[in-house]
Amino acid sequence: MKGYYPEVYQYLHKGHANAVPLKVLISLTGKTGSHLRMEIEKMVESGVAVVNMEDGKGYFLPETPEEIEVAHRKKYSRAKKLMKSCYHLKKAQNELLYANEGLLKEN
Repeated sequence: MKGYYPEVYQYLHKGHANAVPLKVLISLTGKTGSHLRMEIEKMVESGVAVVNMEDGKGYFLPETPEEIEVAHRKKYSRAKKLMKSCYHLKKAQNELLYANEGLLKEN
């Protein structure tokens, strides 16, 4: 099995029903929440399927195709919202640059 496996991996269980809350992972590892989230992100980026359904239950290793599908849908939806937000930020930036450029030309 390829991938990045930090200490937190040993505390993750298979299946949504066995999800481990971040507070428990903090207690088990002695690491901060931000450090654990960063380690989990590195695991995911290296190909390890770690899921958090954002329902307060915590992190787990998916056990069924349905768990993966639900997690994928949630992440994909969030990614689309982020991309839309990025688009609008860039649009606002361009409008400000254009407006400022117009003001500079008039002065």
